[in-house]
Amino acid sequence: MRCSNVYDLTPKTYVFKLMNSSGVSESGESEKVLLLMESGV
Repeated sequence: MRCSNVYDLTPKTYVFKLMNSSGVSESGESEKVLLLMESGV
């Protein structure tokens, strides 16, 4: 997996958009995962 984009929602909340390294999953579709992180919680 690689990080394709980072969004900051608030000063302490970030969303990382992750993609499969090859860009395509085993089923042939593009696989994307969103990771929500909060700082100081």
